[in-house]
Amino acid sequence: MLAPPPPPIQELERACIEYVHRALGIELDRSPETLPILDHYLLKLVRSTQVEPILDLVSRCAGAYFGEVVRHAMGQGRWCISSEHPGEWRLEMEHVFLYFFPVGMVREVIAGTPLPEWYGNIGVKPAEKELLAQLLDQLGPVEEHDFFSLSMRYEIIEHLVRNLEADAIVRGDWNKYYSQEAYEEALRAEESVSAS
Repeated sequence: MLAPPPPPIQELERACIEYVHRALGIELDRSPETLPILDHYLLKLVRSTQVEPILDLVSRCAGAYFGEVVRHAMGQGRWCISSEHPGEWRLEMEHVFLYFFPVGMVREVIAGTPLPEWYGNIGVKPAEKELLAQLLDQLGPVEEHDFFSLSMRYEIIEHLVRNLEADAIVRGDWNKYYSQEAYEEALRAEESVSAS
């Protein structure tokens, strides 16, 4: 059973559902099948405005919704929103070591290009980076316009999580639980290696 998300994520997710319903007349239901609808909404928004406060609010809302879709579909995940910058809000899987930044991914989808300051990437343990590259290669080439969609980002995350789970089962490591402290420790270690 998933713990509820933090209250700010709950509020932002509700707002996303409301915004999309008001704009498109379609009710999002937290299923992966609704992500193309959210992608359409974001594309429509980009065509109609470039006003930063609006893009910032919609990014937060869509990021919260996207993160909750992933959490519920994967049956695991916890939010880490210890920063004021929404691009640093991280979703951490608990049974495999994989994290990503939902709001950052939304900002990249809106921009249609990588935005390093928004952390739209996926992370794994340094020891699993080679496996991550192999798993991404299994997906084959992805068109740029597809990559900059939440639908494709979901498919990538799902593929990675399911394969990391299978790898953990083979290693007899399935019952491992990655706490928030384990993530913090690993990220600090990676930062210190990068800094040297």
